[in-house]
Amino acid sequence: MPDYTTNWRSYLARMRWRLRVAERRYRAARALRLTSLTRQQALWDWGLGTDERALTYYYALNNDHLPDLRTPVWLNEKIRWQFLNHPNPLMSLAADKVAVRDYLRYAGTTIAAPDLVAVGNSPEEFLRTPLPRRFVLKSTHGSAQLHIEDGAGRACRARLATMIGEWNRCDWWRQCGELHYRGIPKRWMVEEYVPARQEKLEYKIFCFMGEPRFITVITERDGTNFRRVTMDLDWNRVSFTTRGFAPDPRTVAPPPELDTILAEARRLARPFLHVRIDFLKFDGRLVFSELTFAAMGALVPFEPIEANREIGALMDLSQSENRLAQGRRIARRLGWTDSMSTDTPDRPAGAGEPAIAVARPA
Repeated sequence: MPDYTTNWRSYLARMRWRLRVAERRYRAARALRLTSLTRQQALWDWGLGTDERALTYYYALNNDHLPDLRTPVWLNEKIRWQFLNHPNPLMSLAADKVAVRDYLRYAGTTIAAPDLVAVGNSPEEFLRTPLPRRFVLKSTHGSAQLHIEDGAGRACRARLATMIGEWNRCDWWRQCGELHYRGIPKRWMVEEYVPARQEKLEYKIFCFMGEPRFITVITERDGTNFRRVTMDLDWNRVSFTTRGFAPDPRTVAPPPELDTILAEARRLARPFLHVRIDFLKFDGRLVFSELTFAAMGALVPFEPIEANREIGALMDLSQSENRLAQGRRIARRLGWTDSMSTDTPDRPAGAGEPAIAVARPA
């Protein structure tokens, strides 16, 4: 249960003091050239100090209480418990935007990801890589790190290379404690641009213990602006919302491919305690988007309050060891080891190798 007994404001004040001290220490060490850490790394290592403290702090910043990471009940508490106690390498593999394609093939999914055009490690490799007129550039190791080249203009290649350098200096797992990002190699990728001139829909399938439970539909996305509504599997509106996101009051029709979408989500969700499977439908074309293990960073609660307990009950932590063993078995088969999920994030896979130009299927 959420911890309402600890003085939440006093806790945040103490943690902010620790971070201020770490900031001063970092500035002094940098001035004297005594550290090679980035500011982000120093604040985590010297200020937050431990994974559990970091997970608690980021949660407290977005709620009016502390999380219970010993006997969690709310969904977001259970997800944060999972980061500490369930080091499933398949979660890291599936969060890697390139490696997840191996998992798609392993699972036998029939809804493919957009075609992969190129993969590389460094900004310099990006500058040397030939690219189509339209493409989508992403980091493989973070979230919301992307650039869309739709053909309407042409971004400066040097500016995009600078952006890649910024992505590579960021440890996404330190942003809010999504620890399954920790061991993902820092790479960039370019995938095909999928046009959406007349139809632009996103289907986000929330799955628990391998079964779809509800679906959030995103429409009219334009940058950070969009409309959303959440439906149950019979396509009725659910009785809860995510705090800060009012549901779209308009009628949203179910997709003709609903049965296929649910079947594919079920196929991909099977090894996990909880995962959100995302698909896109652009101008009639259905494509895989991503697997997400912490919607909104597992920070934003549902409303009404009791929905957090009810939805959390769908995630059965007593099955953690079974799912962990299953995830490790699949990850090993796909060439991803436990150490790749726990090593430092600065270990680039294939460092020094040239960017890989990926042949598009005929």
